[in-house]
Amino acid sequence: CERPECSCISQRLKVLCVSFNGLQMVDLRHPCVPVALQLLQMGYFPSAPLGPTLAVSLQLLSLVRQVFMCMPPNISAW
Repeated sequence: CERPECSCISQRLKVLCVSFNGLQMVDLRHPCVPVALQLLQMGYFPSAPLGPTLAVSLQLLSLVRQVFMCMPPNISAW
């Protein structure tokens, strides 16, 4: 996704992104767009609204949600 360059002072924020493919460091450089919004546009859910250092793939979160919805409520159900 191409974004026009803004006239703000460029600040860098490194975010560790977790997905099915493993871990990836993403360097965000657009201070005019909120970091959380940038991550959501990339398909990641940020760990914090301001200055997140970790983000998880929306697909991975969906899988985890499905697993927890379908698992037995306790271990004695096995």
